[in-house]
Amino acid sequence: MDAAMPDKDVDGTAFLVNRQHPISEDYIPEVRKTNVYGMSQSMRPDAAAALEEMFKAAKEESGISLSSVSGYRGYSKQSTIYARKKKTTGSTEKADALVALPGTSEHQLGMAMDVAQKG
Repeated sequence: MDAAMPDKDVDGTAFLVNRQHPISEDYIPEVRKTNVYGMSQSMRPDAAAALEEMFKAAKEESGISLSSVSGYRGYSKQSTIYARKKKTTGSTEKADALVALPGTSEHQLGMAMDVAQKG
C-alpha cells in the first residue's frame, strides 16, 4: 500500500480499504462516541462531527429523524458478523455479497456508520 499510495495515511481521511486493499487486524483508530440517537455510536472524531451535522441537517431541512445503527467495528467484530452471515445464508458467495470480510470494511477505519430512519 505504501508503494501504491505513499501520500495516504491510514489515519487520514483518504485511505482505500477493500478486498484488494485490506488493513491489519491490529489496526484500531482513535474513536469517540457520537452525539446522535442510536446504537453503536463510535467513530473517528472527524467522521463523528460530519455525522452529527448530517443528522441535524436531516431534521432541520426535511423533518427526518435518523438513528445510528453500527459505527466502528474492530476486526474481531467484523469476523463475527461475517461468520454469522455465512451461516445464515449457507454460502460464502452470498455472505460475500452482503458483508465485508474482516480487514476490508470502512467500519474498521472508524469512517463508516450504518444509518436508519428513526420510526
